[in-house]
Amino acid sequence: MAAKLTALVDKLDEFETLSRVIADILVVESEAQRALAEADADKDPDQWWLRVFEERSSPFTMFQDIETGSKPREPEERIPVVNIAYAQDSFDAARSNIHERQSVTGVWHIDCFGVGISSGGTERVQENADETAAREAKRACRLVRNILMASHYLSLGLPPWRIARRWVQSRQMLEIPREPQTAQSVACCRLTFEVTFNEFAPQIEGVPLEYISATMKRPGDGMIVLRTDFAFTDPPAP
Repeated sequence: MAAKLTALVDKLDEFETLSRVIADILVVESEAQRALAEADADKDPDQWWLRVFEERSSPFTMFQDIETGSKPREPEERIPVVNIAYAQDSFDAARSNIHERQSVTGVWHIDCFGVGISSGGTERVQENADETAAREAKRACRLVRNILMASHYLSLGLPPWRIARRWVQSRQMLEIPREPQTAQSVACCRLTFEVTFNEFAPQIEGVPLEYISATMKRPGDGMIVLRTDFAFTDPPAP
């Protein structure tokens, strides 16, 4: 069977670019929120700081190296981690056509991780670390949702013909495995984010129209009848 495509498929599909778009939005707006908080003496800018990653398999492991004890901890070590991972999508035949554009609904998991640090070995201290971790994860998830669902990002900053709809599908707390000997407690709040967008497929490249010939005829009563013949030919060789 001979190949039909005459042009190289040298592009990204939309589902690939959207992961980066979501990440860029969160990074830009997190920095902007920190700047707004710095202008208010009563606010702690770190409360609007997110560390954003894409497609990390175990992003919570970066919390495991936080040291406890007399050494002061760096502020960034406690900043919530946000990981954006593409999950799946489905194609809607009713809203698509079979030759060029397909309407797609994709799902991304945006996992928000918070950490709590134990300063001792009592049961109460451990409970406080767990509570802090959960509170931090929820705070990060709150910030993510408010940013992505802001009216400014109705089409995620892209042209409306690319993005039909974005929506928060669900939120849930995930169980994070923990080693008994570690001082860190990590919690995760997952925001499931849904985007309806368009994918486009390569199209048949038309053959240049070389010439048009027209033949005019007159019947016996003199009325002009026009019959037009179209001739399509390959373009001349360079």
